[in-house]
Amino acid sequence: MILNDRYLIQEQIQKSSWINVYVVEDQLTSKLYIAKEVLKEANPILIHQFHVEVDVLSQLEHKHFPSIIDVFETRNSMILIETYFKGIDLGQWLLKHDKISQKLKKKWILDCIDMLQHIHEKGFLYIDLKPENLIIVDEEIYLIDFNACLEKTSHQAILASKVNTAPEFLETGYLDQTSDIYGMGGILLALYSRGPCRKLAQKCRDTLPSKRIRSMKQLKRCFLLCCRAKYILSIIICILLSVFLFSLLFRYTLATPLSKYLDTKNSSDLISAYQFTLNQAEGTYQQKVQDTLYLWIDNGWILTSVLEDEKVARFLLKQAIQSQNISWCSYILNLLNDDVKDQLIDLVLLTNVYIEQTQNIQYEHIHRFLNDLKTKTLSTSQKMENMFLILNVINECEIILKQQDLDILYKLQSNLSDQQNEILRSLANAYLSYGLIIQDEDLEFKIPSFYTELFKDDLEKLEIIQFLGGLV
Repeated sequence: MILNDRYLIQEQIQKSSWINVYVVEDQLTSKLYIAKEVLKEANPILIHQFHVEVDVLSQLEHKHFPSIIDVFETRNSMILIETYFKGIDLGQWLLKHDKISQKLKKKWILDCIDMLQHIHEKGFLYIDLKPENLIIVDEEIYLIDFNACLEKTSHQAILASKVNTAPEFLETGYLDQTSDIYGMGGILLALYSRGPCRKLAQKCRDTLPSKRIRSMKQLKRCFLLCCRAKYILSIIICILLSVFLFSLLFRYTLATPLSKYLDTKNSSDLISAYQFTLNQAEGTYQQKVQDTLYLWIDNGWILTSVLEDEKVARFLLKQAIQSQNISWCSYILNLLNDDVKDQLIDLVLLTNVYIEQTQNIQYEHIHRFLNDLKTKTLSTSQKMENMFLILNVINECEIILKQQDLDILYKLQSNLSDQQNEILRSLANAYLSYGLIIQDEDLEFKIPSFYTELFKDDLEKLEIIQFLGGLV
């Protein structure tokens, strides 16, 4: 059978009541293409999908997308001729291959991010990202099936499949670019079974769109950081096993605080060793904490004996909360003996609040922690660290502060305007996030005036500040 007197059908790869998909050969060029046929008597949704795919593909230009070769109508149907990627989908590929190199996984994820970013920049959402729509050809990855796309300005999507689609689609039908972030989380989960990339996938898959990664650019930065963290971990293990690498990676020679601690295992050396590895990490302060604590726990460098030191125990508990990882909080807490827990009672209770995600452990412990911050003589960096700590807890547990405690939190950070550094920026981000959590509460939420300078290059944050009521 020949379509439009030109395209010879070689194989039918999909057949339904209203849709047929063929592999066809162009009689003029001998090239193989995909032919998608939709009958004119099909239901309106299927006809709409056909027109969507034609419209979207006509505006996209990307080497990993199919190109439109031809569009025509017959008496009974509409037919789209597009590029044929002769391969298998990602799901099938993973079933056939037990192992996949880190290099290839990284390449595929970056390619997917690049493809979705291109779609977003052209004013569309892809919506239907899943392994079945990703085709592998000679270890290159391609994206197909654009019939569920919608314009970013649209308010409702009705065409995407339920597989790997963001939960807000099922609840409201309203989607934005974070819905494609959710889909990327599914692809990350398919490729990574553990490690920092797994945690990143979970962040992308948060049921609340507001808590997901916000853009493809941000996702790319976070993904590269996760890859870097895994790489750093491998290097450190190699350093510990091979004397030859010590000469190549001089920052980890025997003269470093880390090597001294690993040699002595003395509690007095732990904090300086930890700070050394923290300074080697990249990204925001919170990202550094996450990567560093993962490194120490994964390598078994935190011993029960060193946690008998109150100073060390306090330091690592704070780091665990700042990592925003409940498992790590539990890990550190379980290593503490009862005597140390008694000495750190307020911090232990605060950690339990975070772990249990509940207010059942008395609001007074939050109140006491804030009052201690107000009354104790602490350095600026210590105050910032402790404020960041308490904000992590109340954000994650969505604890509603009383007005007096909210005022304390505001006054504490209002005195930090001269501290233009990454910790303050992380603190300010956490404070604005808390403002969004309590926006429907009958509370006066004040924002320090120096935030305008702090976020002068971040339009999103400036919009949040305006939304929350401006500056004080």
